[in-house]
Parts: sequence; C-alpha cells; structure tokens
Amino acid sequence: MISNANNEPITRWYQEPWVWFILGIIFVTVTWGSYRVFFAFQNADQVVVDDYYKVGKAINQDLTRDRLAADLKISGVITLQPESGALEIEMAGLLDSWPQQLRMHLMPTAPHEENQTFALIQTPARETAYRGQPRALPEGRYYIQIETLDKLVPEVGYKSGWRLNREVRFEPGMPVEITVYE
Repeated sequence: MISNANNEPITRWYQEPWVWFILGIIFVTVTWGSYRVFFAFQNADQVVVDDYYKVGKAINQDLTRDRLAADLKISGVITLQPESGALEIEMAGLLDSWPQQLRMHLMPTAPHEENQTFALIQTPARETAYRGQPRALPEGRYYIQIETLDKLVPEVGYKSGWRLNREVRFEPGMPVEITVYE
C-alpha cells in the first residue's frame, strides 16, 4: 500500500468500489441499449405499401362506393323505436339481392357526444328491412353513414359495395329519409 507524506494510505482508482459501481452501470446500459437497437432492427414492422401517406389520404377520397350507391339509386327510411331502443331502416334500390348485414356510423355534430358504430341485421320478414341496436337513440343533427361490409384493398381501394353518406336530423316519432346526394 502506498502512503502519502502524512502517512495516510492512498488507494489507486481501480481499488475504489464506487468506480466499479459507476462503470458497471455504464456497461450494463450500453450493452442493454445495443441489444435493444439490434432487436428493433431485426424485428422491424414492414410497411404495407411504399406510398402509405398517399394511400392513407386517398381513403377519405375514395368515392367509388358512393358512386355505386348513386348508380343503384339506393335510399332508405330510418325509423326510431323508442320503446325497444332499436333503429329500423327500410332500404330501396336497384339491387338484385341485399346483403345480410350493413354497418351504420352515427357521428353527432355536437362535440360532447360520441360516435356510434353498430350492425344493421336483415330482418327475416323482408329482404330490404334492417334492424340495429345503437347504444343510445339519436336525437338532433347527425352525419350518418350506411355501408356494406367490404374491405379496403391497399393501392386498389374498394372493389365492391356501396355507401350512403348524409347529414340528417332525428326527431322523436319522425322517420328520416336518407338518399344519395346528386
């Protein structure tokens, strides 16, 4: 052991426990960080399409289903059933066969209310009649969207199906007609 002029023992840096503690933390951090970076690059998510930004913006501009609804002259009359809490819709149009299920989006114009999405199931009595159960019966102004259950194909769009978009006003006891904008 080395001593200084006052006869106090001097320890070398590598003999101090705090040095090894701090170096140990640095070593573990660098090792773990390097492993995580390697793991992230090895298991990176693949981008589905190369121009994902353009495709993402085009989802809102894909009007093929709206045009098909106009070509088929699809319309509907929505009736609210306050006693059962159900929503019924009678569809009309130039379709040979109607789908067994539709999807309905109710988007309120009021900012404090939340959107509702639910299924409209075809009734066994009539092929053009559908019934659905929203969380709460709508009242007031809503943006409404009724659509078939088609899937969006990246870089292609929707291959089939139709969609109705409309702003409507729901009033108790009053049926609401929804048609294609022309």
